[in-house]
Amino acid sequence: MIHWQRYVAELIGTAALLCAVIGSGIMAEQLAGGNMAVALLANTLATVFALYVLIETLGPVSGAHFNPVVSLVMAWRKDLARHHLLGYVLAQLMGAALGAWLAHAMFALEILQWSVKVRTGPAQWLAEAVATAGLLFVVLRAPAGKASAMVACYIGAAYWFTASTSFANPAAAFGRMFSNTFAGISPADVPAFMFAELVGGLLGWGLHRLLLSKHDQHHHSRLLHHKPMTDNTLPQLDADSFQTPQLHLLRSEIALSHAPRILMLYGSLRERSYSKLLTLEAARLLERMGAEVKVFDPLGLPQPDAAPDSHPKVQELRDLATWSEGMVWCSPERHGAMTGIMKSQIDWIPLSLGAVRPTQGKTLAVMEVSGGSQSFNAVNQMRILGRWMRMLTIPNQSSVAKAFLEFEENGRMKPSAYYDRVVDVMEELVKFTLLTRDVSPYLVDRYSERKESAEALSKRVNQKTI
Repeated sequence: MIHWQRYVAELIGTAALLCAVIGSGIMAEQLAGGNMAVALLANTLATVFALYVLIETLGPVSGAHFNPVVSLVMAWRKDLARHHLLGYVLAQLMGAALGAWLAHAMFALEILQWSVKVRTGPAQWLAEAVATAGLLFVVLRAPAGKASAMVACYIGAAYWFTASTSFANPAAAFGRMFSNTFAGISPADVPAFMFAELVGGLLGWGLHRLLLSKHDQHHHSRLLHHKPMTDNTLPQLDADSFQTPQLHLLRSEIALSHAPRILMLYGSLRERSYSKLLTLEAARLLERMGAEVKVFDPLGLPQPDAAPDSHPKVQELRDLATWSEGMVWCSPERHGAMTGIMKSQIDWIPLSLGAVRPTQGKTLAVMEVSGGSQSFNAVNQMRILGRWMRMLTIPNQSSVAKAFLEFEENGRMKPSAYYDRVVDVMEELVKFTLLTRDVSPYLVDRYSERKESAEALSKRVNQKTI
């Protein structure tokens, strides 16, 4: 993720949030006929819905903080790179002001204005500290994938159980001082609100720490008190290309809904090919598990470099490789290795098509059949090739010994421990594919390749003179 995209996401999210808070306040005040309870309820519902949607949509980009206190705590915990903190806070403050002005423009109000609504006193300050403490507590303890709903629900509740109607956000206080409407706050009262929110955020983080298990506390303490290196400068590093890995980017908010796409390759052209029979048996299992399966027939595929890559069979194989989200490679063991037919298929799949790697980040399962005792030479070779192709090879694998004894005359595999292992391998492949396909682009996003242009990358990985 490019740095400016995160800042833009925080600016847009904070602006949209403040626009929702202030705009719904204006609408509620106009329609409620002086009934403050109805106006506050309408304001609450709009805020809750907007907050949920904004966290869901912008969370994968920036973490959806929209709040300087949240960003500060995340930076202290090293969940946010500390050199990003200032950019986040500035984006949030700018977004808050823009959101207020946008709300005014939509309701034909004077764009630039100051609020005269007084919100001050110990009760208000205590309410803001409590609201912000609760918010940070929820943010830090929400289970994976549930933060958006839990944060929105908490803010909706805090609107009603706090005297301040739960700003819980210095950026919100900043933006709302520009609006002399239902949701506004006098500029003179903003500093005290911000201070209370900062104190509350630290209290929420402290409460979260108090409830950590002893193991987690010990581990965190070791991290915090580890003796720093005497020289932690990194002059070799390209700061514009370097990114700190972010946990929230490994939790895709929008899951792909189509069936996992699996390409299957086998390594024999015999009329009764046991690698083909094993592949077809695995294909049936994958389809039963909900996958979309395509089996490539290697008959007619030329040897690498014996024909141009425009050959129809080469194009068919490459199109299938690009289409797929996972693969199964199944080869006989011949002379202690995979077959040349198997290797030729893999060799025709390029490391890169332009600047796109057709196999990178995709899952791989490997299987072999043997004419004699059980061996793992072919699967071990294919594992090495899978790693070379930047694929995620699953831990499990299948090796069927004396394959001629394991299949019926009709080509179906007999019940056996070998068959059970094939079921295990296919089940694992589908699970790993579902687990990784949504975040595969982030998993394989590399510092070294971010430094290169697409042209330079293509030139490096497509070396036709080898």
